[in-house]
Formats: sequence, C-alpha cells, structure tokens
Amino acid sequence: MTVPLVAKAQVRMLAEGVVEAAPPAASVPDDLMPRRRFTAERIRSALPEPGGFGLRDLRLFAGR
Repeated sequence: MTVPLVAKAQVRMLAEGVVEAAPPAASVPDDLMPRRRFTAERIRSALPEPGGFGLRDLRLFAGR
C-alpha cells in the first residue's frame, strides 16, 4: 500500500485525546489582511520556465 490509511500524526492526536475540532478562529485584523490577490496568474509569473532538472538547479553550480 503506497498511501497509508492513517498518518502517524493522526494516531498521536487520537492517543492524546484530541477527538473534536477546535472552534473557528477569529478574523484576522485589517492590518494583517493580505493586500495582493493570490491568483494563478501571479504564481505562473513567478515560476521559472518549464524544463528539465539540470546542474544549474544545484547550489554548487548556480553561480556558473
């Protein structure tokens, strides 16, 4: 089986008695709210060009 039915963390939480979800958290204050939208377009613009993994991807060869 490649995907376990239960994770170790889940078993530990149950062993510690955590069986109910925590109550919902309060809203974040306005000064901590994100100012930019997290869109697929922004994510794509920050990613490198698609391609294979090479030596330049390693820190040792990055400056060359």
